[in-house]
Amino acid sequence: MGVGWWRLGGKSPAPTPEPIESGGDPSPQDLSAPGTYGPDDPGGGPYDEVTGVRDWYNPTPGKTQVDETVDRPWTDVLNHWHAIELDLDANGHDIESGLLNARTWRWLKLRIDHYASTPGTNLWDALHPKAV
Repeated sequence: MGVGWWRLGGKSPAPTPEPIESGGDPSPQDLSAPGTYGPDDPGGGPYDEVTGVRDWYNPTPGKTQVDETVDRPWTDVLNHWHAIELDLDANGHDIESGLLNARTWRWLKLRIDHYASTPGTNLWDALHPKAV
């Protein structure tokens, strides 16, 4: 291999590249930086050459993890009542009409659970603030 190719030593918490042949650039390279292992590499933790994956990845700016599961107390969810109200209204459920007096708690809970787990609803957006 030619000058400038780097050999990585397996998984380690602080990987440091070593020049394969003498004459290579001895300055350290930031292996956690985005793009280190290809144009689609978001950067992150230590890289395993055998599997081709990192231990963890940097979050994509402006996006949240859709597949995350978060257990929250109901008080945290109900603190976003304005978002629940907007979602109910957007789905044709006017709570000012006395609807909640005519429905069961189970009916409301199912809808709140749905709004909390559906990206794009007001409640989901309130519970999953966008990354900066």
